[in-house]
Amino acid sequence: MSARFSLWVTPPGLFFSIWGLIYTGVVLVTLYNLVKNVWNLKAHIYFAITNAMSIIWTLVFDVGTLTSVVFASIAILALTVSIFFTWLEMGKIPLENYNIYTYIMRNIWALYLGWCIAATNLNLGMDIVYWWGASK
Repeated sequence: MSARFSLWVTPPGLFFSIWGLIYTGVVLVTLYNLVKNVWNLKAHIYFAITNAMSIIWTLVFDVGTLTSVVFASIAILALTVSIFFTWLEMGKIPLENYNIYTYIMRNIWALYLGWCIAATNLNLGMDIVYWWGASK
């Protein structure tokens, strides 16, 4: 879809491989949490919302129509907000449970958040150029 709705700032296809690293990190963080159970209930709820919004964004964006790109922008904005709240909740881990692993875990989510912010900007740029007719 990035080739169909390209912008001057659209990164080359190779850059999208970072998502493999991000999702691998999220899987490792989830496994660590399953073993150590360091998250509070809110973090689990935000994590569930994050997963749902990620699925919704992927399915809607993949449709490939102009209307779906607009709805995908709403979904990825919601995804970014839910990642942010998950990251905030991870900062509330009690000090006795805080170690290098929880530090790494929170920074993996920070990386996820950063790339979702960039993807949100690209999606909104697609809306501005292709929906509202602004120049690239």
